[in-house]
Amino acid sequence: TDDELVIAGLAHPASTGRLIDLFRDRLVLPITHNGVIIGFTGRANPDLPREQAGPKYVNTPTTPLFHKGDQLYQPLPPASPDTVPVLTEGPLDAIAVTLATGGRFTGHAPLGTALTDAQAEQLSQLSHAPIVCTDNDAAGQSAAARDYWLLALHHADPLQASLPEHTDPADLVARGEPGPLVAALEDARPLGDALIQERLA
Repeated sequence: TDDELVIAGLAHPASTGRLIDLFRDRLVLPITHNGVIIGFTGRANPDLPREQAGPKYVNTPTTPLFHKGDQLYQPLPPASPDTVPVLTEGPLDAIAVTLATGGRFTGHAPLGTALTDAQAEQLSQLSHAPIVCTDNDAAGQSAAARDYWLLALHHADPLQASLPEHTDPADLVARGEPGPLVAALEDARPLGDALIQERLA
């Protein structure tokens, strides 16, 4: 019903009283918790001009089930207890990590915001040593440093995957070049050490 669409955050009423589809012309990905869909994130159509496409990602607004700061996007549940969680910057990066490694590493992503304390706690419960795999640019390096301290507060000792300069997981997979991504994940080194070396340099 119309009321259910609004409560679930899939639509909102216009001034005319008609409903507007919140995720129109977007790639829509389900956000799950314990196997239950609790919300959605929608990626803008890359073929549209930026001013027409709107924000890169749109998330379900706060509902009785969903608050974006409380939940990480995860394309698939871990395939086994040995699966390594990888923190990425966006949902498509999380999908790329999972696809490129056949599920040996499982991508996770915040939902349009920097990593929150609640999300850091979730990730640290999955592994004592999650991998942080942000874009290899100034913004990504800054995000990785912030992620380190949040994860450390929850007794995690995160690793860092160093991608080729100016790349991200989704771009590498889209170009048919998953090899550098897989190698970066397999060769991940302690993020704390990287931060110390950066300060010393």
